[in-house]
Amino acid sequence: MAGGASNTETFKVEVDKNQKYVLPLIVLTSLFFMWAVATNFNDILMPKLKAALNLTHQQTSFVQVFFFLGYGLMSIPAGIIIKKVGYKAGILIGLLTCASGAALFIPAANFLQYELFLAALFVLAGGITFLQVAANAYVAVLGDPKSASARLNLSQAFNSIGAFGGPLFASMVMLDGDNSSVESVKMPYMLLAVLFILVAVIIGLSKLPKISGTSEFVNPFSAFKFRHTTMATIAIFFYVGAEVAIGSYFVQFTEHLDLNLTEKQASIFISAYMACAALGRFLGAGLLTRINPGKAVGFNALGAVVLILICVFGSGYVSLVSLVLIGLMNSIMFPTIFTLGVAKLGDYTEAGSSLIITAILGGAVITPAMAYVIDKDPSLFNISYLIPAACYLFIAYFGFKGSDSSYLDKK
Repeated sequence: MAGGASNTETFKVEVDKNQKYVLPLIVLTSLFFMWAVATNFNDILMPKLKAALNLTHQQTSFVQVFFFLGYGLMSIPAGIIIKKVGYKAGILIGLLTCASGAALFIPAANFLQYELFLAALFVLAGGITFLQVAANAYVAVLGDPKSASARLNLSQAFNSIGAFGGPLFASMVMLDGDNSSVESVKMPYMLLAVLFILVAVIIGLSKLPKISGTSEFVNPFSAFKFRHTTMATIAIFFYVGAEVAIGSYFVQFTEHLDLNLTEKQASIFISAYMACAALGRFLGAGLLTRINPGKAVGFNALGAVVLILICVFGSGYVSLVSLVLIGLMNSIMFPTIFTLGVAKLGDYTEAGSSLIITAILGGAVITPAMAYVIDKDPSLFNISYLIPAACYLFIAYFGFKGSDSSYLDKK
C-alpha cells in the first residue's frame, strides 16, 4: 500500500530559502520506511499469534481488522486535528502515538491478552495515520516546488523497501520455532517504539517551516457527488482489502499446499510479494507517462485475476508463485487509483482525498471474509482467494470505465 498523497497547492508555506532542510528530509523520509515496516509486521504477527494463542483463522484476522479500522476511522479526525495544531505537531502526535501502540505489545505478550494485542494495533495504526497526513505534506514543501514529485517518489521508494524488509526482519525474530510462546514478539515492537521516540526527538529539535491549510474543513462525504471519486473510493476499499488479505495468509497457505516449508522459509514469499510490488512501482513510474493510467489499472487488475485463478486451480509452487506475482500487478494501483479519483475536483480535492483514504478500511473487511471461508472448510483455502479476485474485477471496471472524469468537462 502506498504512503499517501499530497497536494502542495492547498498549503501556505513559510520556507527559509537559505535553509537546505537536508537532515529533516532524511528523517521525514525514514518515516515512510518505518510505517511500512510496522504495517507489514502484521503478516508475520498473524501466524505467530494463531499458533501461540490457539486462534481460528477468523479470530486471527482481527489483527488486520483492528489495524485497518484504526487507520480508516482516524483519517478524517487526523486531518482536522492537524489543521488546528499544525503539521509539525501532527507528526509529533503521530510518532508518540505509534510509540505508545508499539510499547503496548510488551504487556500484551506478558499477560497473553489477545484483546490487548488488538488495542495495540489500533493505537499504532492511529499514529501512522497522523504521519501519513502530515509527512507527505512536509516532504512536498521542503525544497524546490518543481522537484516536489521527485521528493515524494523517493520517499515512496523507501516505503516500498520497508514493506519488503518488514516481514523479512519480523520472520527472523518472531518465528523462532517456539509456537507456544509470544515472547519473541516483544523485541521487534520494542525496537519500533524506541525508534519512533528517537525520531520524535529529532523532529522536535529540527527547525521546520510552518505550513498550514489554506481552506476551511470541507465535509469529505460531499465528494460523493462526483461519480469517478465515488468509484475510486470503492476501488481503494477493494484494492487494500485484496492486497492485505493475500499477504495475510501466505504462511498458512504454504502449510495448506503441503510444501514442507518452515514458517521462516514460507515468510520469504511475503517479502517476495512486496519486492514485486516495489519493482512494479519503479517500472510504473516510467510507463505511466506513456500509457493511459485508467487502462493500466484495468489491465493490471485483470492480470491479478488471472494469477488468482492459476492459484485456485493450480497446486504446489505454481499456486504459491502466482500469488507472489500479484505483487507486480498491485504496484501501481493505489497511487494511480488515488490520482484518478481526485482528478478535476478543484475545491473538492481535499474532500475527495480524505474520502478515498478513509476507504483503506477495506483492509479490515476482506481478510475476515477469507477467514470465514477457510474456517468453514479448510479444504477451501484455494477457493477463498476468489474473494480478492472479485475485488480485482471491480478494480478492472474502475480502470476501464469508472475512472473517466470527462463528464466534468461538459459542466
